[in-house]
Amino acid sequence: MNHSYKVAVEKLIEAKKLECDALMMFVPEKMRSHLEVISNEVKSMLIDIIFETSEDSGNGPDDSNSTTKTSKKSSKSKVKKVDIG
Repeated sequence: MNHSYKVAVEKLIEAKKLECDALMMFVPEKMRSHLEVISNEVKSMLIDIIFETSEDSGNGPDDSNSTTKTSKKSSKSKVKKVDIG
């Protein structure tokens, strides 16, 4: 990624953080902590999805040892996976 794109992405991220902070000012104090927890969980889930997608596409570690692969994922993730259905 060239320098100008990197700077633009950093500015966009900073703008979104400021937008989030401004919106949180309208939320009652009691709800802010709940929204922060939910936000952190969503971020963790998205990171897990990105890693799983990259591993499925062949960009991840070897599939030869699936136990090691699973334990590595579990140690990185703070999200508890729950089966639905």
